[in-house]
Amino acid sequence: MTLPSPAQPPAPGPKRRRWGRVVLVVVLAAITVPAWQIFTYQRAVRQLREAGIIAVSENVRELAWWNTVREAWRPLLQTGESEAETDVWRMAHAKTSELRNLDVVTPALRRVGARVLFLTNCRTLQNLDALKGLATLTRLNLSECMALQNVDGIRGLATLTDLNLSGCGALQNVDGLKGLATLTDLNLSGCKALQNVDGLDGLVALTFLDLSFCESLQNVDGLKGPTGLKQLYIVHCKILGNIDGLKRLALLERLYLGHCAKLQDVNALKELTALADLSLRDCESLQNVDGLKGLPALKALNLEGCESLQNVDALKGLPALEKVILSGCPKLSPESLAALKAALPNVVWR
Repeated sequence: MTLPSPAQPPAPGPKRRRWGRVVLVVVLAAITVPAWQIFTYQRAVRQLREAGIIAVSENVRELAWWNTVREAWRPLLQTGESEAETDVWRMAHAKTSELRNLDVVTPALRRVGARVLFLTNCRTLQNLDALKGLATLTRLNLSECMALQNVDGIRGLATLTDLNLSGCGALQNVDGLKGLATLTDLNLSGCKALQNVDGLDGLVALTFLDLSFCESLQNVDGLKGPTGLKQLYIVHCKILGNIDGLKRLALLERLYLGHCAKLQDVNALKELTALADLSLRDCESLQNVDGLKGLPALKALNLEGCESLQNVDALKGLPALEKVILSGCPKLSPESLAALKAALPNVVWR
């Protein structure tokens, strides 16, 4: 179907009755046209009926699909333009890459009771102070906000469950996350200046955490608090050698610690009785895996590229083990590997 031609922003009109259950999703990112052209008008209408989606880009005047999204949202308001839509237009034509604060965004969000907010790639955004008081917000995406220095502004968002801070390269701490008792999913991958995760100590509902490519991360002591974690990714944290903060994660099922060049042992993992999937790929300083001995649930283990690994006898004491990758471990003798495979005949070796 041919998309309608772009229209100029509507003139502000009188306040109208708004659809009571509209969920506002604001995407402040440069989205390419081809990715959106596959959506037909009917599909856009159906999706927006379920969760009133407003897609916003700094180049929105040039994108043909904006009119489709706008026209699809209009029936939800039933009476045409509204004060909220006028505010969305004003945000749409703002240069989001130059956005330094969120004062222009929050008035509309408060009026419609926004539950989902995407503010990706706002490269000059430095703080989130204007988000204080958005009591309805459940999902927040701030990925690639490279100048963001702190997250103190979201300290009181009591209903937040999903937070994406990936690629926030200037973020040095996450102290502002203390007290977010409903947060279940947190992405901090690519936060290259982050030195610790002490601010996560009180996140009792957290089940998923990504700390990959946090190149300045020195320890994970802040993880002693979120004991409900089930999936944890700590990949390419090149100076991380101390993982004692993982000792209390008794419910952890999947742990990826690959490419942690300073990691020498995994003794901190010996109490992780629910751990089923573990990757230690390319941990080039790892010398043994004694800390894994006796783990009752461990099924899959990746030790590929562990160049300093000399002893894997601890694997004999893993009753649930099904698959092991040991390629690229030159210090393991052929004789010891043969004896290990004979002791574990049901394991698939690679």
